[in-house]
Amino acid sequence: MTSTDAALSGATAPDEPQQRRGFFDFTLMAVLLYAVYAMTPLGAIAETALNVARGQKQRPSWLATFKGRELATAVDDSAVADASAAEGKIPLPIATAAEKHKIDVEALAALVSVHGSCTPTTCDVTAPPRTSTVFPPVAGKARLSADEAAQAIAAAGKEHGKNAELAVEAMFVGSIPLKLALSQAERSALENGEDVEVHAPFFTPSVRRGSLQGALSVIAVYRLRTLAWPADPGFRITSPFGDRMHPVTGKQAFHNGTDLGTPTGTSLFAAHNGGVKRQSRDSISGNYVVLDHGLGIETVYCHLDSAGVVEGTRVRRKEIVGLSGSTGRVTGPHLHYIVRVHDKPIDPEKVGESPTRGGGLSDPPPPVPPEKAPEKPKPVKPKTAKGAKAADPKPADPKPADPKPTGGDPI
Repeated sequence: MTSTDAALSGATAPDEPQQRRGFFDFTLMAVLLYAVYAMTPLGAIAETALNVARGQKQRPSWLATFKGRELATAVDDSAVADASAAEGKIPLPIATAAEKHKIDVEALAALVSVHGSCTPTTCDVTAPPRTSTVFPPVAGKARLSADEAAQAIAAAGKEHGKNAELAVEAMFVGSIPLKLALSQAERSALENGEDVEVHAPFFTPSVRRGSLQGALSVIAVYRLRTLAWPADPGFRITSPFGDRMHPVTGKQAFHNGTDLGTPTGTSLFAAHNGGVKRQSRDSISGNYVVLDHGLGIETVYCHLDSAGVVEGTRVRRKEIVGLSGSTGRVTGPHLHYIVRVHDKPIDPEKVGESPTRGGGLSDPPPPVPPEKAPEKPKPVKPKTAKGAKAADPKPADPKPADPKPTGGDPI
């Protein structure tokens, strides 16, 4: 039957291929529009315009859209200086509130330092946008006292295993979106799913470039304040950070890290959760490991006898990352330890659990603690004849002196 006959008879030609093509075109267009919204500044600009029209104060980041930019939080010099403050310098209202509500004092201090302020007698903070979802009594408040902020962190922590980073994050993004993201990360079998770098991709674009941004700066300062020392604090610092006379070249040079007198085979620990960015070797640094702790923070471990981690994997805070050694250009076995913030080296002794920082932060033991050494017998004072001079008693097994390498070279 010709098309003319079909028209005269009232029959219609089949149009299934055209219908399928129309559905495919619609689906493709929807995907492209979502990609523009989710992955380019155009979507953030449109979202800003919508918030302005609604009278909302929240403004999404226009740049936090491309891959890697969403978590590229800024940690400026003032934040580093705040993280470098000794534990004893934490304002009394923060210390008192943290102790009262049994929360991590460093988490509260980081929140106030980024989003609040203190006087000698009081501290307060701008209320994170979703605080009322975890602690309803503060609903409608624009500012929170240190005590109220501590209560909110405690309430959020109960829902997230007392994880301080997750508690802070819940106050900014909301407890339900955070639980959904954590669940997705768990179902995807991702390592360290509780880390914001791991579960953040499961947030909506609006959350990632909006309310999450306020949490990232707090988490970055918190991580700086809680960096673990890379070795047993009993090992002597043999060459500090800063200008020095190089032990090999004999020339004045900037030392971009801190040297610890660790004998070959000494266990070295990850400063914080993070990914193994690099595990390699060169003629100056010897065997070395670079850990990326997220949010612009990195630590480097040089002159290792051997590395205990693999590039591309993730580690937990105080997990063993390698054994100290004397590889590379050195004058003796030691660890050259570097801390970087956005590629700029900072003094490792000024942040975290440095043994010279003052005070000390409470922390659980490493995941793989060394075996406990047997107790040494107490020296017994020898008996002497009456009137004779007694010899000085000496332990049967004296502790060897700390090695004294003169330091290594920065990478």
